[in-house]
Amino acid sequence: MISFTLHPATSVAAIAAGLALVSVPAYADMETLLEKLHAKGILSEDEFNEMRQDVREARREAAMDKVNKTNAAQKQMVGEGFKFTSGDKQTEFALTGRVNVDYRFIDHNLPEAVNATLFATSDRDTASLADGFELRRARLGVKGFVYKDFKYEFQANAVGGAPTADVYFVNYARYNTAQLTLGRFKQPFSLEELTSSNDIDFAERSYVNQNGQFSKKIGAMLSGEPIKGLVYGASVYQQGFNEVSESDGKGLLSAGRVAANFGQLFNVRDTVIHFGVAGVSGTYQDRPSQSGQTNRSFEATTRSTVASFRTLNRGFNNIYRTQVGGSLLGGGPLGLTSSGVGRSGLVSEYASEIESSLWGTEAALAYGPVKLQGEYSSNKINAIDLTTAAATASRVSGDVKTFYAQLMWNITGEKWADMYSGGVFKGVKPTNNFKPGSGWGAWQVGIRYSEFDASDLRVRVRGDGARVQCGNAQEINTVNATCSTNTTGSWGLGVNWIMNPNSRFMFEWTRTDFGNTRIIPLDSVGRNDAGGLTSASQGTKAENVFSFRTQFNF
Repeated sequence: MISFTLHPATSVAAIAAGLALVSVPAYADMETLLEKLHAKGILSEDEFNEMRQDVREARREAAMDKVNKTNAAQKQMVGEGFKFTSGDKQTEFALTGRVNVDYRFIDHNLPEAVNATLFATSDRDTASLADGFELRRARLGVKGFVYKDFKYEFQANAVGGAPTADVYFVNYARYNTAQLTLGRFKQPFSLEELTSSNDIDFAERSYVNQNGQFSKKIGAMLSGEPIKGLVYGASVYQQGFNEVSESDGKGLLSAGRVAANFGQLFNVRDTVIHFGVAGVSGTYQDRPSQSGQTNRSFEATTRSTVASFRTLNRGFNNIYRTQVGGSLLGGGPLGLTSSGVGRSGLVSEYASEIESSLWGTEAALAYGPVKLQGEYSSNKINAIDLTTAAATASRVSGDVKTFYAQLMWNITGEKWADMYSGGVFKGVKPTNNFKPGSGWGAWQVGIRYSEFDASDLRVRVRGDGARVQCGNAQEINTVNATCSTNTTGSWGLGVNWIMNPNSRFMFEWTRTDFGNTRIIPLDSVGRNDAGGLTSASQGTKAENVFSFRTQFNF
């Protein structure tokens, strides 16, 4: 049997050193040990009392530290979502999601029926005029980083059929001055578009957002913030998930944006003075499709949409639409044999080619809780039907202009400068989250006017009698026509209640005036579901949309 005896001074030093190594549950066992050592005479009365006091204080500090860490984790869970971070802080995984449920009441002043053959709102193409509920968005995703510098995001969309990938990208973000992004992401164009749908001021974006197709696309982007308050982005992307054809090397578009907040650059307190310019340019191809309810019950003519608009707040769909011709599989006039020799009648498919040159300006001025924001865009379009020779092919050419201006006021005093970073506005965080008796969240009111003008677009129709939709007028097959439309504008008033950073309710009224033109969804000659010109005794000159949104995001 082997035994040994510790010198009292040595024992005291060893026990004192061990206090720093024990876990919280072990402090009680340590106090018991000290009592036994005191009973055996190893510790004097003074040493015992001193060390027992040290153990008890250490136990209290450890317990308070545990409570503080728990509270901090809970606060992070509520404010920033559900995050999981590795112990070395090099990897992070966060769940994200959003749900928007809308209800709309639409006052269009259209009769239930003029007569059985002329017009009836029960026609299926008037669905965009119906009152009802809509699951506007339902998305679930993940985002985070690995090895600190590689950020990622993936988000699936469950609305509109089978779930599809909404965004997916990897971003090398080691240097704030220059970051590389690869995948499907928002292109660098428009302050309104780059603002998340969780944070936009009104339930739906303006007509600027409908002028061109520049949102989430597959490509590569170089972006950064070389100095605080100055941001840039430059990208190359393709229009669809896949190219429509080889297209002689065409198909890629480029986008670029530069924006500055002079409030940050010159350190003006509680102020945002934002100005930016952006552009999108390139030629892409579109796969033509059949348009329902155009001029017969079964539509054989195929075409590609070049420009289209829906009234704001998701009202009247395709109030304006201009198209160019094209062919479906089996509809092309010319094909190639295996030897490469041309032969008519072979099954084939031809795309429409669309050249777009879009540019825009953006500005925002905010001081304290008040913000004035606006944008202007101009899209110069040149589209052609590739199914026939260039001399006789249908074409669409001209310029489409849009703009909006809006004024927002945070009634509860939240400052817009606190919500601005990286060239965009983030979500409002209430000074006091909603909790009966202690806080009522944040309240906002806003007014907006937005307008589109497509009166410059012209259509030249091929000589085979095929019709195309031209603006908000009846389908045409004339050799040359202006897609005439009166400039259409929409007013909107909104009230938002932000209960906390994860919950928001939005109340909105939007009125769209159609000028001197009365609009109907369908008439006896089978005009497009977008509507058309008609006599003064039919149709409507204005539309009112009342909407309510419940939003939850994390």
